[in-house]
Amino acid sequence: MPIINDVKDICDRLEGRGWRDYFLDATGGELDIIQSSRPKLLAALTAPLSSINRTKPGLEDFHATADRAITGGSPSQSLFYHALASPAVHPTSNGNPSGNSKNYPTLEELDVIENFIYSLVSDRTDLDDTFIAVFAYQYRIASRTPHLRHADVAYSRTGVARIGTSKPNYDARRRSFWVLPKNGSEAICVLPARYAAFLARWAKPGTAGSVQGGHDGANDADYVFPVHKLFSGKECLDGRDISIDFSEYHRNEKLRMTHRLSANEGGLPLPAGFDLTSFPYVRDSTNGGKLTQLSPVGSSVLVVPEPATSLVRTVAQRNSITNKFQIVHFEVPPVRNIVRPGGGLPRNRFAESSLEIPAFGADRLSPEYVNIRHRVDPNGSITQVPTDLNTLSPSAFANAIENGGYFAAHFTDDSCDGCVEAKVTGLGSPVESLPAFSLEVISKPF
Repeated sequence: MPIINDVKDICDRLEGRGWRDYFLDATGGELDIIQSSRPKLLAALTAPLSSINRTKPGLEDFHATADRAITGGSPSQSLFYHALASPAVHPTSNGNPSGNSKNYPTLEELDVIENFIYSLVSDRTDLDDTFIAVFAYQYRIASRTPHLRHADVAYSRTGVARIGTSKPNYDARRRSFWVLPKNGSEAICVLPARYAAFLARWAKPGTAGSVQGGHDGANDADYVFPVHKLFSGKECLDGRDISIDFSEYHRNEKLRMTHRLSANEGGLPLPAGFDLTSFPYVRDSTNGGKLTQLSPVGSSVLVVPEPATSLVRTVAQRNSITNKFQIVHFEVPPVRNIVRPGGGLPRNRFAESSLEIPAFGADRLSPEYVNIRHRVDPNGSITQVPTDLNTLSPSAFANAIENGGYFAAHFTDDSCDGCVEAKVTGLGSPVESLPAFSLEVISKPF
């Protein structure tokens, strides 16, 4: 089905929700998104507009020279897309956010409009030196773009999602996900990151695009810049029937890395019977790590962290010697100085009652600090509540920390890193495909 059919469905749905009036008012009555046929809608969206009221709330940072509701190949120069995608635009008479989320486009509808924008340049002939690259991306107000000149799509080869304790909450008014849940509870919503596949090319900043922090012209290294968004079907590029399949791989091995160094180098000896190569020392997308899932949004995809009961928690593994599940733990060493690998001055292993793991040579390939304040019985139940040493008297606490010799619980969290890859078929000859780097980090309330 032609994309213009889907675009018309979007316009028809938004008609009674303030958007028809918004566009008529913004263009002095020129742009009417309600048309009797799809060809007439296509003509209305692509026709030049003689005036756009850029003093209207939300249009102050719309591209200064743009003059169409849809400009082929350019979301930032498309008034229709800008108004629907910008968090500064609202379909109300006073410009304030609407209380009804159904008055805004969905992510799926925004994806349709993006595809429509690129379908209008499906006959482009400037793609000989391009390859496939996955980007995380988001439409942003001018002050949050790399160039700061006008609202635009910000692209990154690294996407950042945030872990939490509740499912995602998409706030249509913000055109983004929000960390607070709809029910007002104290849970922390996971914040997905959105990715899509683009034809891209290596180029220096400047005419090819802007990079955050500015650039030095010819002295800059080359960057990967997006050129053309890819989406499934026959309208993306003339003469080609494209199909896109996304995959992901993420890994968390922080617990394993705490045992990377020998005891003499400041590492933690592994209690007998535990397997460093298995869950939960290593959690990934292939061993049931429960780190993330992919959620399709039209031709794009969301990396959605799996919500957990808490941001940090104890974990267990079956011990091969006892043949019982035990809380993953380690023996806390006594206070002593460690000579860092690669040389340097001796360093006390403790800082603010946390155990420090020295850097491995010139690199830090393990967590810098490990919590040693939660004592456990290694032979006890995996549901036991660790003893919080902070509840001890000051002298007892200091004595325990100084002498060590007790077993402390390892804690895991759902932070991880990995990649998002796109397998694209239908382009013809084989094309290089670069995955995007993906991070999942602990969320902040605001």
